[in-house]
Amino acid sequence: ISKVKKIFPDIEYFHENSFSYVDRIKKTLNKIKTPFAMCLAEDDFILKKGLFEATNKLIDNNNLIACFGQVTGVDYDLKNKKTYFYHYGDSLEKYEVIQDDYKSRLEFAFSSYRTATSYALFRTENFKKVWSAIETVSCLEATEYEHAINTYIDGKLSTINKNFWIRSKELESLESKYEGTRKTTFSLWMKNDKFILERINFKNRIIN
Repeated sequence: ISKVKKIFPDIEYFHENSFSYVDRIKKTLNKIKTPFAMCLAEDDFILKKGLFEATNKLIDNNNLIACFGQVTGVDYDLKNKKTYFYHYGDSLEKYEVIQDDYKSRLEFAFSSYRTATSYALFRTENFKKVWSAIETVSCLEATEYEHAINTYIDGKLSTINKNFWIRSKELESLESKYEGTRKTTFSLWMKNDKFILERINFKNRIIN
């Protein structure tokens, strides 16, 4: 940390391992001093040129609240003992959710769902609004959907064609005492009586 701060003195580092990741983000909302904000997982990488282009797109388009770029995956081949990269396909190329009313945005976004909001670049005011309305549940997929719903209720998202994010896939996700395991899929979470109170509160938050 001390070495990073010598190179990047503007970075403020906080380590909180006694909260869910949603609560860690919410605890930092009042610390954001920049006009734009985004999230990034600890084993992933943001590409500066893509970030600059996404920033410029938000500056040039006042009707957008968020912008996402193209994604490259990085994984590890155990058999050949080497790292390899792969493109996530064309599902995000020229993708945008820009309908004028939120009902149309939600219908379009969830008729053919794309993971485009969680790691998008946001205007800070919208970033804070979207995250502050989310609560921790035992299903990470549900949290992603809630984030997307909040985003598309709040405004419009577009993409850039430039590579923006390198997503690391070589490590298995760890189980969390706060968000459970990724094996708890959204469909399992919706069916299991153990999560009934979480589901009721989830629906009430979205309705509100």
